[in-house]
Amino acid sequence: MAQVEFRKLRRLELVDIIYRLQEDLEEQTKENEKLKRRLEDRELRIEKAGSIAQAAAELNGLMEAAQKTVDQYRVSVEGSLWRREMEARQQTAQAAIKAEETKRKAEKKAGEILQEAGDQAEENLQEARNQAKEILQEARNQAEEILWQARDPEKEIPRETGNRTEEVPSQEKEHMTEITGQWEGDSDEEK
Repeated sequence: MAQVEFRKLRRLELVDIIYRLQEDLEEQTKENEKLKRRLEDRELRIEKAGSIAQAAAELNGLMEAAQKTVDQYRVSVEGSLWRREMEARQQTAQAAIKAEETKRKAEKKAGEILQEAGDQAEENLQEARNQAKEILQEARNQAEEILWQARDPEKEIPRETGNRTEEVPSQEKEHMTEITGQWEGDSDEEK
């Protein structure tokens, strides 16, 4: 039926119809392109949404793995800190034992040094006493000799015979005792 109608139309009318059909076709093509783009855009969005969901799921997996890694690291660090603390305590205990031993040795050595110094001081004191007695005895002897010579230069001075001095008159004893504070003939027990 459409063919019969087209035969009756003139050429100009036919060209006009063809022209309008072409315009419709172009519009339809443009609209078709727009719809295709919108469809692709929606598909892309849907794809992205799927990718986002997948990415979120992967991200959750990564977060869980990261949390496990953090937990393992924390446990490792805590274990390391505990070991270091134990090592520090052990070193401190060993240092305290060593310090106590060193202190004990030092106290022992100090005691030995003090004992040795005391013994040496006692020896020096005894030696000094002996030297003082010798010097005192020598001074007494010289004082006695000087006194005897002062009294009578011609008289002979009594000499020690053993542990006893020859008998000296009591006047002279008193005089020598006044000078020296002690008569040479007196024993230590009599003083």
